[in-house]
Amino acid sequence: MDSAFDRNWLTNDGPLVREFEEMAANFLRVPEAVAVCNATIGLQIALRACDCYDGKVIMPAWTVPATACAVAWMGLEPVFVDVGEDHLIDPEWVRDAMDEDVVAVIGVHLWGKRCDIPALDEASLGVPLIFDAAHALSFAWGGYGDAEVFSLHATKMVNSFEGGIVTANRSTTERIRALRCFGYAGEEAPSYVGMNAKMSESHAAMGIVNLERYEEIRLANAKAWDRYKEIFGARLLDPNPNCQYVVIEVDNRDRLMERLRERGILARRYGWPGLHRTRPFFTGQRLPVTEWLAERTLVLPTGLQMTDEDFDVIANDAA
Repeated sequence: MDSAFDRNWLTNDGPLVREFEEMAANFLRVPEAVAVCNATIGLQIALRACDCYDGKVIMPAWTVPATACAVAWMGLEPVFVDVGEDHLIDPEWVRDAMDEDVVAVIGVHLWGKRCDIPALDEASLGVPLIFDAAHALSFAWGGYGDAEVFSLHATKMVNSFEGGIVTANRSTTERIRALRCFGYAGEEAPSYVGMNAKMSESHAAMGIVNLERYEEIRLANAKAWDRYKEIFGARLLDPNPNCQYVVIEVDNRDRLMERLRERGILARRYGWPGLHRTRPFFTGQRLPVTEWLAERTLVLPTGLQMTDEDFDVIANDAA
């Protein structure tokens, strides 16, 4: 970061941002990556880059509010569908929800696990397919879909305090780059109605540091997952590639969560009670798998900060 101060170049597509984008593209094995200020804005830019101006966007109800908020803030209507027992969007629900007003489908790679991408691509019937890959920085999928958005929030394994990465095909990537900077495709005048979604040099510096530590963090997560497997057995979901998300399904979820929090272990619910049942997005739908998961899913902490004493506490309370 000292180099940024020496250059007096702190934002606006600086050298550290470009270095981080190149590192991220190599890590994800894609031609280009576009760094943005956060993944929620990244989803909005991806929608606009795919010419989604008015209509419905299908997405799972089993996701964080950011997915739906990004859609609603663009003046689009979120349409919620259910997920399968694997927690991932069900392509059959997508197919059933398709109509002439649908302008995009968002698949969520939850817990770092890929959606059934070929089936989702088929079910989307040619409308833009965008992936909310906030949980899935360990891979990118370039064969299907129009854009993919990754989160670099402070809670993520690779973080830049706040930030995101967007990947897409070459023509869409060029438009995304312009949209993140007020629509400027060059220096003369804007070509699109864009926004300020640029990543600063300080955020890029943090992203570079954490991307360089990826393998160290992944090994710590894998070790944590092994300990959790000893404690919870079959109640533990299979690990994702980077083992960041340790997820269990338990009937006494809230009681276990409170016991752990009382002992300083920050376990948390996810997606409760389902976006279709929250005040901003209430639809009155019945989405049985989402509702079942919302009452039983608990996310357990991982990372370099976990100690043997933490696991002993968790084992005692889970007994």
